[in-house]
Amino acid sequence: MSFWIAWINVLVYLGVKNFASSRKVLTYAALILLLFLAPFVSGIKVLNQKTDAKQIDITLVQGNIPQDVKWDYKLLDYNFKVFDDLTKKVPEKVDLILWPETAAPCYLRAEPKYFSLIKSLSDSLQTPLVLGTNDYSVLGQGSYLYYNSAFYFDPYQNNFAVYNKIHLVPFSEWVPYPKILGWLYRIKFGLSDYTPGKDYVLFENPKGKFPALICFEAVFPDLVRKFVLKGADFLVNITNDGWWGKTAGPFQHAQINVFRAIENRISIARCANTGVSMFVDPYGRITQRTKIYVQDVLTGKIPLRNELTFYTRYGDWFAKGVSLLSVLILAYSLFRKVVGDR
Repeated sequence: MSFWIAWINVLVYLGVKNFASSRKVLTYAALILLLFLAPFVSGIKVLNQKTDAKQIDITLVQGNIPQDVKWDYKLLDYNFKVFDDLTKKVPEKVDLILWPETAAPCYLRAEPKYFSLIKSLSDSLQTPLVLGTNDYSVLGQGSYLYYNSAFYFDPYQNNFAVYNKIHLVPFSEWVPYPKILGWLYRIKFGLSDYTPGKDYVLFENPKGKFPALICFEAVFPDLVRKFVLKGADFLVNITNDGWWGKTAGPFQHAQINVFRAIENRISIARCANTGVSMFVDPYGRITQRTKIYVQDVLTGKIPLRNELTFYTRYGDWFAKGVSLLSVLILAYSLFRKVVGDR
């Protein structure tokens, strides 16, 4: 996309620069027209293709819990009650229920009361459920590692599955170069000290496999394609965008998912605490969405992946190739200048 935009701007600049030459202006105009027509024609062809892909029914539960309420331990009962009540309003049987990032704002593994509540809810509805929570592992002698995690409860299994967020937000979920910047922890502005996860976990639903990308992990194309290469049939993105406030942030963050869907030709179900929760089809079209800062329950169907795109298979080779070519051209220009100055 950026390559396409850059070239259109270059051609416009060349057209203006050579405005006195009608032949050159027409040439650049023709190239600009071609750059618009090529993706337009290709897009029409792709969007008109018929598919017989299998589908999965998913419910997104948007609790709209304010930040000051979410992290008040005394209000933990209220947090769970909101999501429990909304989930029980789901009118029909679905294949998967999603709660957002930190829907369980505690170490759920260490909270038997709330852990049992979630497990009982999943069992009673006979529906797998994904939610965000904190987690930890014991290193020994009172030492722990902490994670921003997603738990997958499956009524068909006795155990639950866990994914620990791999790509943490710097200066929010962790501090890079702690030996140099560790003093930042002494400043009380909400820093966490999470450990990045290492495993590319795919949760196994009876209808298909999927990762639970947490928050801004959906921003990173290479991270997402690795999950798809491991066999993901659809993508899930859970997030808490409540700290954005009523700004452009929640909408921009949500739109990033459109690019990941197109790159990998895969559907996405996105569940956000305060919105935007939405479904995105494999062609990047948002089929359903919620408003921000409202409680809502959204149920929809998304098709399962039935192909591997060129990008999924090979990644950012084009971007790397263009970058290398740019470096070579710059080096050659500098070399000619140095030789010419002699």
